[in-house]
Amino acid sequence: RREVMGWLMAMGATVATAGSIVTAAGKALAQTPKRGGSLRCAMALHGPSDTLDPQLVTSAIDYVRGRATYNNLVQLDDDIVPQPELAEEFSPSDNAREWTFKLRRDVEFHDGSKLTADDVVWTMNRHIGENSISKAKALVSTVKEWKKLDDYTVRAILNSPNADLPAALGTFHFRILKRETTDFSAPPGTPAPSRSRSSSKVCGRSTSATTTIGEAVGQISTSSKYSGLLTRLRG
Repeated sequence: RREVMGWLMAMGATVATAGSIVTAAGKALAQTPKRGGSLRCAMALHGPSDTLDPQLVTSAIDYVRGRATYNNLVQLDDDIVPQPELAEEFSPSDNAREWTFKLRRDVEFHDGSKLTADDVVWTMNRHIGENSISKAKALVSTVKEWKKLDDYTVRAILNSPNADLPAALGTFHFRILKRETTDFSAPPGTPAPSRSRSSSKVCGRSTSATTTIGEAVGQISTSSKYSGLLTRLRG
C-alpha cells in the first residue's frame, strides 16, 4: 500500500487522491468474485486490416481477439516453453524431422462440432506451400506435410530437423480453425482450456457462454464454462 501510494504521489496525485484510489482498489479485490458478465478491452491499434483470420493477423488487437477466440496446439508458458493446449501431448522423432501431436478428445468448437485431426491438418496446410498467404509461413518453412494418423493424432513431416517447431506453433498465427472456415466475421472458435482444471472439456457456444467480436474492441461474454479463458485473462 505504501509503495503504491508513493508511486501515485510521484506522478502528481495528492495524498487524499492516492489514498482513495488504493482504498477503492482494496475494496474491489475484497469483493466476492461473480461469474458471468462482460469484459470490454479497448486497444490502441486497429484499422481496416483488422481480421480474425489467424494467418493474416498483424496488429495488437488481432492478437488479443485471436487469443480470446481460438486455441493453439500448444501454449507458450511464462518461460516461453511449449505446453499442451489443444494437443494433450506432443513428441519428436529421434532426429526431430517429425513431430507427433495427440489431440484432446473432448474439445468442441463454438458451434458444437468436435475438434478432430481433420481440422488441424486443414488449418496447418494454410501456412505451408508456395501459394500460402500466411504472415507466419517462414516459421514453418521446414514443414513438408501435415498428416492425419487417426481422428485425434496428427504428424508434421519436415524437410530438415527442427527442435523448435512446437514453440513456433505456440505463436499468434497458428490458432486452430474449424476446417473450411471462410467467414471470419463470426468464426467458430475454441474457448481456452485451463491446465488447472481436473476436467479437460472445452465448452462451446451456448446461451450462457458466447464469444463475440466488436469492430474496435473485443467483447468477451463469459460464464462458469469459460474458466480457462478467465484464468488466462487474470494471469
